Amino acid sequence: MSFVCVECKRPLLTISHSIELGSDGRDDEYSLQTVTCKGCGITCVATYRESRRGASDSWEHLAYKMTEKAYKQLVSQLHACPEPKKHKCTCDAHTKFKVYERGYLNPLSKIVHDAAFFHLKL
Repeated sequence: MSFVCVECKRPLLTISHSIELGSDGRDDEYSLQTVTCKGCGITCVATYRESRRGASDSWEHLAYKMTEKAYKQLVSQLHACPEPKKHKCTCDAHTKFKVYERGYLNPLSKIVHDAAFFHLKL
């Protein structure tokens, strides 16, 4: 699956790595991901949140630009996880990024990235 790149406007932005972080006080699913564009080379961290609470499902998929150095470091950390689809994994990446603030997951607090975000669109 490819998303439209915010920089080059082509559908070449893809998820390279992802770990599941579980649920929190707001969401039923929360994933931390790395995404990169095969066209222009932009590097980003992304979050995918999904809630099945209330009358209907809702989800949010956001990306934040980051330097290539920070991206490579994050990819290395996520790649080292032996069980990325298991939120109960106790590897270093899950331990580091499964951070709660006021009852909500906030793995981005442990990652250097741009403050501005964009929505990932197919």
